[in-house]
Amino acid sequence: SRDDVVRADLIQRLMCGERIEYAAFGAEHDLVFDQYFEHELAQLERIKHDGLLAADEVGFQVTELGRVFLRNIAMCFDHYLRSPSRDNDKTLRYSKTI
Repeated sequence: SRDDVVRADLIQRLMCGERIEYAAFGAEHDLVFDQYFEHELAQLERIKHDGLLAADEVGFQVTELGRVFLRNIAMCFDHYLRSPSRDNDKTLRYSKTI
């Protein structure tokens, strides 16, 4: 779906470049970043508090410490991890990070 493409691009950019700029990413995908990813940005607040991410009005950047947990940060944007699997409506999918 379009959402899958948007999220895959964001996760790939995050994993490779470790920085996301809201306006640029939104313009490329014809979306308002803070509205489209409202839930995910709320999740990132805990990550920022832990010193894994630095953010400002332009975007966010993974910190040196955050590189160790980069996969955990990227998982915030994977909507399949918070959705029940197609095989079992009661089981949430997850990915092991360690």
